[in-house]
Amino acid sequence: MSDKKQNSPVPHILAILLTLISTVFLVLVVLYNVPLSSSDRSNLSGRMWLLTVKPATSSTFSSSSGGDSYGFGIWGWCSWSDGGHGDCTNDSFWKITSATEDVGSLGLPKSIAQSMSTAAFLLTFNLVTTIFLLCDLLYTIHFHSHAQPRIIAPLKLLPPKKIKMRTWHAQVLRNLWACCLAVVFLLAWSLPVIVIVGVGAGDVDGSWRGKIGVGWIFTLIATILLIAVRVLLLMGGLWNNPSHSGRKK
Repeated sequence: MSDKKQNSPVPHILAILLTLISTVFLVLVVLYNVPLSSSDRSNLSGRMWLLTVKPATSSTFSSSSGGDSYGFGIWGWCSWSDGGHGDCTNDSFWKITSATEDVGSLGLPKSIAQSMSTAAFLLTFNLVTTIFLLCDLLYTIHFHSHAQPRIIAPLKLLPPKKIKMRTWHAQVLRNLWACCLAVVFLLAWSLPVIVIVGVGAGDVDGSWRGKIGVGWIFTLIATILLIAVRVLLLMGGLWNNPSHSGRKK
């Protein structure tokens, strides 16, 4: 009886689709909230802000910028009004104090004012690793192996001389320790901003109302999908070509 067995392509293709969705979401979160200029009239309300702040009542007005809504992202913040006026500040690793022009009076909790930008910057690492994961999944389609790589096996950081490169990539993707390590880094880079914004949005000063932004929602969804991809790789396997062993001749 032959020990050659081809795995269903469905889990592999599904993992690619979920990773692609996560990549698109993270690209939007990282890039579609960059303040392009100090005076911006583009669709500011539709940007992928991690946090938005609006007046708690219609009688509350913002400071000198004239905007009545604020959006905070990785690379800075913007204020805008219904009339389309936009006032933006581009500042990587920003921190806000009571003396900060325009936004110092919003009453942002310290976790957001001092730590959110740094925590959000970590999402760029998730974006890079997710792109690499997507490339790996595409690269290993129909990889050479008589059967699925073992889940529990020593993690080899360099390809063995007798194993084809594509087969080794598949072995790493299905390795339990590699998957666990990937999830640990994923959570380490995602959870800080998810927690800071998720908790801090409700602690904005009473005259203002904080709300999680679309960027925060996309970050949470991407994190969940990427964890699901790792589980899918372990439980469902990769699409292999059983007619070849994966060993170099």
